[in-house]
Amino acid sequence: MATKTKDTVRAFGAASVMGLLFERPRVLALGEPTHDDGSLLWARNDLFRELVEEEGFRTVAVENDCLRGL
Repeated sequence: MATKTKDTVRAFGAASVMGLLFERPRVLALGEPTHDDGSLLWARNDLFRELVEEEGFRTVAVENDCLRGL
């Protein structure tokens, strides 16, 4: 099912991501194509939230631009 996230629509969620895997991973790494598009950041953050709330993940590490993060 597609969900509305800020100004974009995404057609994936935690369940669909996990459904692509043969077994539950100990570490799940996700990448993003750009750090400049705010809508992708909203989609990423929603996916992280779903992975924690629905799939039981407990640790999230975010790769970020060190200068923009200041």
